[in-house]
Amino acid sequence: MLHKQLKQYLRNNGVEFSSVVGDSVMITDNKDGKGPFISVWELDIPQPSAEQLAQLVVDPRVDYAEKRKAEYGSVQEQLDEIFHNTDAWKVRIASIKAKYPKPE
Repeated sequence: MLHKQLKQYLRNNGVEFSSVVGDSVMITDNKDGKGPFISVWELDIPQPSAEQLAQLVVDPRVDYAEKRKAEYGSVQEQLDEIFHNTDAWKVRIASIKAKYPKPE
């Protein structure tokens, strides 16, 4: 959940999540039962507290898109699938879209 909340916080502050995570922002989970936390924050905007993040309402459009993206596979995998069996790829993509419909 921290991942989605952080993505929403950054979006609300005009920062693209994919351009900073892994470099300027890192999320760590020590597997100690306390869950993930922000371990690195090197941005010009203030680091959000756990309370601030908990209050965020995650945009459902972010959630459905992330779920789809996770199941689509990499571009390389999809191109390979298209090359070998375009019809099977179309069916698989349609089933993912049906599983995670675009919110209104």
